[in-house]
Parts: sequence; structure tokens; C-alpha cells
Amino acid sequence: LQCSEHDALVVCMERFKHGSAGSEDTMDLLLSMDDATMALDKGDQQKVAGEQRRVQAQRTEQSCCAKAWTERRRKVKASTPKLVTEKSAARVRKAAEKKGERIYPESMPVGYITQRQLASLAPEGGYVWKNHKFGGFEAHFKPWPRISRLWHLHGGSRAAGILCLRYLWGRRCTTHGVDKDECPMKDLWTCPL
Repeated sequence: LQCSEHDALVVCMERFKHGSAGSEDTMDLLLSMDDATMALDKGDQQKVAGEQRRVQAQRTEQSCCAKAWTERRRKVKASTPKLVTEKSAARVRKAAEKKGERIYPESMPVGYITQRQLASLAPEGGYVWKNHKFGGFEAHFKPWPRISRLWHLHGGSRAAGILCLRYLWGRRCTTHGVDKDECPMKDLWTCPL
């Protein structure tokens, strides 16, 4: 059975009309066209059939490789320790706060400290806020008086923030009759300003 090139083109066009526009779908469509292979000579049919088998073998190999890669990636992710990010730390803190607990880091953060970080490091009942008028941090732990630590007098916002935290934790320890060594942040008292 032979047909002209025009007839083969008509068959292909009809198949494309009903197919989707995706390249993989188009390739599948071309590979599965039995009508189009009928328009070819015997030698060309063998070439097309060989090409179809080669492409199918490549696709099978790619899918196996992708599955193996996904499995290896899952194992690597499971074996590597999770890095603590601000987002994950905030999630842990929120879960602890729901239980009525508060989690503090063992060491002070490195670099610039924001007011939000200071507030999260303050003990329960202690408050830290920005002094926008003079440029500094203020802290308060009831029933003790409020303090103000200005950035330009103490060498920057980090130093002023650490001094406010030391004040708050010192007052908490004094109020509860606890030694300063029991502060959850071990390097608060020794970290450089």
C-alpha cells in the first residue's frame, strides 16, 4: 500500500489538529503514526521503526535516571543536618510559646541586632524598644526602672542592644534569686560589645 506525499501530509495535519501543542505530545504523536509510516518505503520504515525504538529507550532510561536521582537526593537531604534559619527558628519559638515556654538561643547573634531580635532575646516580663528621638534602645523589667542606651554613646546599635539585654537578664536573675550563670544565653555576659 503506497500513498502520495500529499496524502501523508493530510494524515499528519489531521493528527496535529486533534493533538495538543506540547512538544512532547507532538513527538509522541509523530512516533505513533502508523499511517505516516505506511507512506514510506520498506527501508525508510525500518529506519523510522529503529528511531522510534531508540527514542523510547532514551525516554525509559531518562525516567529511570530521574527516579534514581530523586531517591539519592531524598537520602542526601535526610542525612544532612537542617540549617537553622530565622524562619525555622521563629516557627519553633511560636510552637514553644503556644505551650507556654520560651526558647532562647545559646549564644548571641553575630553582627547587627535589630529591635525585633532584641525583643525575642529579652526574658519574660522584659521589654526592649527603639528610642527614635535620640537613637538608641530602651529596656524595662518591672518593678525596676527603665534604662536607655544610646547608640552614639555606646559604640553602635549592637553594643546598646547587648547592654539592654544584660540589664534585663540581670534584673530577672535578681528578681528570681537566680545566679547569672543560669541565663540561657551563655555568652551574654562575655560577648564583646
